[in-house]
Amino acid sequence: MKALSTTATRLIAAGVATLALAAPAAAASCSTAALKGNWIMALTTPDGPQYCKLTFNNSGELTKGDCYEALRSSTAYTFSGTLDVNSDCSINSQLTQKINGDKYKVTFKMTMTSGNMLMTGLAQPNNNKTNFALVTATFQP
Repeated sequence: MKALSTTATRLIAAGVATLALAAPAAAASCSTAALKGNWIMALTTPDGPQYCKLTFNNSGELTKGDCYEALRSSTAYTFSGTLDVNSDCSINSQLTQKINGDKYKVTFKMTMTSGNMLMTGLAQPNNNKTNFALVTATFQP
């Protein structure tokens, strides 16, 4: 049997290390109950940066969903509804956005990571298929 080259040995070792490190992530287990508590959500939108102060109960229901445009202290809009977290840590749910009395459905496609302390992904208003927002939410213990 011919010996592997040094480069091949290093590539195999790197691949095994990557698989070993990825195994816990693949086995990640999340639940909707992990949402319970306070979150700060930052949205990068075509209209500029925005942030929300969110509070969820055990069932993933949003009990507080006040959102602000950057550098403004008054509420720009609110979110209401429920997020569902799948066991693989994915979230694909809709919330209702209320702006000046008008209501819009917004779909959130996110992933919960880092020990259920971070959510990242995209938000897309259902009334505008070309408008996306980059979303990052962090748990506030």
